[in-house]
Amino acid sequence: MRFCVQSAAVLTLCCLSFRVIKVDGQTEPGDDCVVQRTNAPGICRPVAECPSVIDDIRNRRGNPTKCGFINKVQVVCCPDGVQPRTTSSTTSATATLNNHPKIGEKCAEYGEAVYSKEYVSSPLGVDEPRLQRLDKCGHKAVELIVDGEAAKSREFPHMALVGYGGVPAVQYLCGGSLVSDRFVLTAGHCIISQEHGPATVVRLGELALDSSNDEAFPEDFAVAELISHPEYKQSSQYNDIALIKLDRRVIFSPYIRPICLPMGAELGNRRAIATGWGTIGYGDATSAILLKVVLDMFGHEECAPMFEANRKLKEGLRSESQMCAGSRNSSKDTCQGDSGGP
Repeated sequence: MRFCVQSAAVLTLCCLSFRVIKVDGQTEPGDDCVVQRTNAPGICRPVAECPSVIDDIRNRRGNPTKCGFINKVQVVCCPDGVQPRTTSSTTSATATLNNHPKIGEKCAEYGEAVYSKEYVSSPLGVDEPRLQRLDKCGHKAVELIVDGEAAKSREFPHMALVGYGGVPAVQYLCGGSLVSDRFVLTAGHCIISQEHGPATVVRLGELALDSSNDEAFPEDFAVAELISHPEYKQSSQYNDIALIKLDRRVIFSPYIRPICLPMGAELGNRRAIATGWGTIGYGDATSAILLKVVLDMFGHEECAPMFEANRKLKEGLRSESQMCAGSRNSSKDTCQGDSGGP
C-alpha cells in the first residue's frame, strides 16, 4: 500500500461558472426563491452557506440560480430544507476554513474565464451567425477515472511550474496552483532550492515542456515575493506551505485561471487527483509533460499508524491539517518534482 501525505492546502478543481439569473425583487438573504434548474422552492442564502450549491458547482451538475449580492457577497437560491453550513469544529483550522465566503465568490468569479463569446452558425447555415457563450473548459468528470496519463489541454489551467536560476538555464523543480490573479500556492520547501537558490520564475499555462505544438499558451512571471508559513521549519513536515507573489497580475483565459479552494474542512470525496511534471518513478528523470493520477483518500484512523511520530513528525499525523492519499492495489503516488502541486 502506498500513501502520500499532503498539507491542508487542499485544492478542489472547479470548472463551472455561475449563470446570472435575477430573482425579481428578491436580493436579500432569507427571501423565498425558485431554483431554475429544478423548479424547486428555495431560500436566498450566501453561497458559502449552501453546501448543495457548492457541491453542484464542483461536480458540474448545473448552474446555480443567483439571487443577487449583499455587501458584495454572492447570494444564491438554496433548495428549501437544506441546512446552512455551520462551524461546529473546535479547531482553529476548521473555523478559519468555514468562515470565508470570499472563497465562494472568487470561485464563481474566476470560473467566468472558462467561457468565450464566439459567433456560431446554425447547423443548416440558414440563419445569421449568433454570438454565443461557449464553454472552453478542458476538464470533463468522466476523464478523471483514468490515471497515470498525460493531462489534456485546458484540463488543469491552474497548474504552475516553479523555476529556479536565470534564463536560459531555468530549472523547474516544483509545482504549484494559481489561486488568484497574483498568487501561486506551493510547498514551503519549494521556496528555496539547496542547489539553485530561491525560486525566481513561475510558468503558467504549460502542458509539455519539450513541445510548442501542444495547444498550450505558457506565460512566465517573475517572482516578486516569497511568503512561507510563519511556523514552517525545514526540519519538520508540518505547515509545509507557501505563497508566491507574481510580479504582475494574471490575465485569465481557458488556459490559465485559478483553482477553486474548498470552503469547508469536510471534502466528502473518496478520490483525489494529483497532477505534476514530477518523476515517473523513483530515480527517474522528470516528465516533460503534465501528468495526472487518481488516488484513493484514506481516513485519519487508517493512515495515522503508517506515520508514527518521528524527527520530522514529532506529533505524528495531524488530522486537522494533513491528509492521506495513495493506492491500495498499485504503486500510484506522487514523486519528486510534484512537490507544491495539487
